[in-house]
Amino acid sequence: MNEFYSQKKYSKRRGNWIYYDPVCKVCRINRQVDWQGGNREYYLTKMKYYNSNLSDKSISTIKESNKKRKAAGKEKDWQRKNPDKLKLYSSKKHKHEITKEEWEACLDYFEWSCAYCGFDYFVHLNNFGQQLHKDHVNHDGNNFIDNCAPACRECNSSKHDRDFIEWYNPLNKIFTLERLERIINWVKSDWMTSTE
Repeated sequence: MNEFYSQKKYSKRRGNWIYYDPVCKVCRINRQVDWQGGNREYYLTKMKYYNSNLSDKSISTIKESNKKRKAAGKEKDWQRKNPDKLKLYSSKKHKHEITKEEWEACLDYFEWSCAYCGFDYFVHLNNFGQQLHKDHVNHDGNNFIDNCAPACRECNSSKHDRDFIEWYNPLNKIFTLERLERIINWVKSDWMTSTE
C-alpha cells in the first residue's frame, strides 16, 4: 500500500481509520504535472501568491529544487516546447521606456557611476564589457526615467526584485546616507529638471 497516498481519518461511526487515495502516487504526480503544463499561467499566478508568504528556509529549499530542475534539463525542454509563451513572458519583463538623452541625463546626475555603490561607469564598462544597468528603484513601479537609476552588475543582482528601502539601508555594506538622499531626490523631482 506504499504506492498510494494515505490519510488518517476519524468518524464517530467508524472511529480511527486510514483513507487510501484510489489513484497511485505515480499516476497522481503525472496527472498534476500534466495539469500544470496545461494551465501554466494560472499555476504561476497561484505560485506567486504562495511564494510571497514563504519562510527563508522554504525559499532556500525551492531554490535548490529549481537548480536540480535546471540541471536535469527540464526547464530547457519546456522552453523548447513553448517558444510562444517564452516570448510572451520575456516581453513582460521590466524594460525601461526612456530615451538616450534621458539615460545620459540620469548618468550625469549620478556622475556616471552606480547610484547605489558609486562604481564608475567606465571602469564597469572596461571590466565587464557592459554599461551600467537601468535599474527600477521601485521594482513594481513604472518603466520611465523617474523610476530609473544606474546600477552596477553587483548591485543590480543583489537588489534583484527587493523593495528599495528594504535592500538599501544601513545594514547594507554599500549604504551611504548621501547616496540614499540623492536617489530619493532623483525619484521625487530632480529627474524633471535634469531631463528638460
